[in-house]
Amino acid sequence: MKYDPGMGEQKIDHDLYRGTLDIIILTLLSERRDHGYGLIERLRSQSNGQLSISEGAVYPLLHKLESKKLIGSEWVMSSNNRRTKQYFITDTGRGAMESRASQWEQLVSVICGLRTIAKASGERYA
Repeated sequence: MKYDPGMGEQKIDHDLYRGTLDIIILTLLSERRDHGYGLIERLRSQSNGQLSISEGAVYPLLHKLESKKLIGSEWVMSSNNRRTKQYFITDTGRGAMESRASQWEQLVSVICGLRTIAKASGERYA
């Protein structure tokens, strides 16, 4: 997920994107393997601070995605010689990510259409 400067600098309401955190994590893992804290930092960085997730939320989400076989994990040695659990997206996860992202894009399109109709109606009745 890359930052789109057209979105503005306002932080996005957590309730608005909470239902899409699985897509977001899968998207980050489709770029490269990572550990939980790395995902938190990449989300914050790549969204230019507009999106964030706490450690208390990311690890249960990772466990849920792993139990659904959407991601896998393995223990690896880090550069400072410590064991760290790295997560990666599975083929099933890639398919789920594509499907959910497509549904999200469809929903955004419907919302935009409704807003256009509402604006036109509002102008007509103003």
